Amino acid sequence: MKIKLKEFLLTIGLIAAVIIASYPAYKFYMIFHNYEYSTKNQDWANVGSFFGGVYSAIFSFISVILLAVTLLLTKKYNNQQLQILLTSQRKDIFCSLFDKLTQKMNAINFFEMGIQNEEDYFSYCEFHLFRDLASIKNQNGEMIHAGIIIELSRNILASDWFENTKPYYDVVLITAEILSILDSSPEDDKRFFLAYMEANSSTKRLYWLFCFMYDYDVRYADILIRNTRALRIPKGYV
Repeated sequence: MKIKLKEFLLTIGLIAAVIIASYPAYKFYMIFHNYEYSTKNQDWANVGSFFGGVYSAIFSFISVILLAVTLLLTKKYNNQQLQILLTSQRKDIFCSLFDKLTQKMNAINFFEMGIQNEEDYFSYCEFHLFRDLASIKNQNGEMIHAGIIIELSRNILASDWFENTKPYYDVVLITAEILSILDSSPEDDKRFFLAYMEANSSTKRLYWLFCFMYDYDVRYADILIRNTRALRIPKGYV
């Protein structure tokens, strides 16, 4: 639709320019066409001065318009190239940070926390989560929705065991940077970042990490509220 509108406006502009440029010649012809061709040099000099004065002003005006259009198009092209460059840099930084986060998460020593590995850690979290969900169902009989699951998960991560073991404290800063980039990026970049995270990490790892960040600082809670797709609930929790 925009392309057709631009073509229409360009056509109208060209027609208007032709009419404006033709009008002085038309008026000259209408006034002097009944006269015979002059044999005097001065008459032809006057004709040249007339057309030169009129059309030099018209073409100067058209040149200014074309120059302005050229500058606008150049500015638009430069802005597009700048956005492409910024997007590329933003993606490189995000992917590099997320890869470092993955390395740090893989290096967490769960054995020191009294469990075997990350899967046992998830099982420990899920045990308490499912127990709390069952308790709510038995007491209130209400439907379990995503908000309740996230709230219960946050409460689990705020319990004494997690306060003592601090499983995520070594990755807080890098996770904060990742969330900040995600929050400040255009929508297209956000889709790319979310897809990259899902392709390079398990849903459970991201879910429990982001639940921790949700309660760690209100700034990251606000980011996750604005970007709810990042806090994706694993299958089987609902």
